[in-house]
Amino acid sequence: MYSEAKLKRPSALQCVLWVLLCVLAAACSSHVQRRVNPYADSKVKEVTHTNGLALRLPEELAVARTADGFSIVPPSSRGMSEMSVSLHAGEQPPPGDWPRQQQMGTRLVRYRIDRTEGGGSGGDQYEMTAWEATAGSYIFYRQGDHAEFGEPTFDLFWMIVENARIRINDR
Repeated sequence: MYSEAKLKRPSALQCVLWVLLCVLAAACSSHVQRRVNPYADSKVKEVTHTNGLALRLPEELAVARTADGFSIVPPSSRGMSEMSVSLHAGEQPPPGDWPRQQQMGTRLVRYRIDRTEGGGSGGDQYEMTAWEATAGSYIFYRQGDHAEFGEPTFDLFWMIVENARIRINDR
């Protein structure tokens, strides 16, 4: 009634091809450059601007006040450049296209990542720019980074965005 089918054993060439296919699939799926966030377990400090913009960020970061916000410099982070966070008055959003968005609790952050090829020995240059609306104003974020193997994760950027606030009574 039932016929027994004999299973063929794969050849050595088939095994090698299968392994190569798996390695290639793994390499293609990891297009985002992963970098360990060196600030994940850091002690936190809070800085507040006279305009009411407040940031909670790792103590290791150098912070300078600017006319409308802060300039944040990561210590010796290869490829990662200074980040700026600023508060701008007005209901109008900043100019430009904002094709991506990230929901952070009740806050909606619109952003874009611009890439410039051939950024030097560190790979392509990427610039992350974002903004979020607040009551009668918006917070604007910007940071650059280099990456050799795809888009960087911008972990520090998102950590600072997540911890930015407006202190109404300080305005």
